[in-house]
Amino acid sequence: MKKISCILLTLLLLGVQQGVASEKREENKKNTSNKLNRQERAELQRQYEAAAKKFISAVDNGKSLSEGKIIQDINIVAVHEFLQNEGYTPEWRENGDTKWLTFKYEGQGMFVAVDKDYVRIFTGFDKLTPFILNHTKQKALSDVELAHIYITCMELSNYFKVLKFRYDTEDDVAYMTIEAFMPSMALFKHYFAFYARALKVASDEFKKSLNEKLGIK
Repeated sequence: MKKISCILLTLLLLGVQQGVASEKREENKKNTSNKLNRQERAELQRQYEAAAKKFISAVDNGKSLSEGKIIQDINIVAVHEFLQNEGYTPEWRENGDTKWLTFKYEGQGMFVAVDKDYVRIFTGFDKLTPFILNHTKQKALSDVELAHIYITCMELSNYFKVLKFRYDTEDDVAYMTIEAFMPSMALFKHYFAFYARALKVASDEFKKSLNEKLGIK
């Protein structure tokens, strides 16, 4: 009887030891898995930092991306040639030493200017006051109507994020503008259609929003 009890006790102890060993193996697997995840995250972080340094170097040095640097080749003449090749009819405008281009996108007049590696694409509504007075049948803009113009610009600037809306009281023009660091023609060609479309949508929304505020149908 004592032998049987000893055998049973021995088997029980073996089972407990095997269970503990199994739990340790599972825990080790989890620890190993966690360690691999941390290693992977560390590697991703290293790759991100390397890419960031490469981009900063590109901006600082201005050579090709294949060498870790950006080609700074954008200029207004190259933009003119690109627009012509895309089927637009760009026209030259200038004010002193400043030159820019005008063209139409889906019937909306637009402008583009280049200052070194900085590009500005914009559109707007010229002579906004006569347009409003023609519909409201008033002799001058009231403070409320002027406030509606500024409020519309502010609301849409917050909504569209990458676009700026502003009203120039001296020229009586409401502008919608995209301004971007864009040193290369390759970047300009890549983003042009998106920017032009965004400006067209923004100008339509400006007209709709302002008309609703002013009660113009």
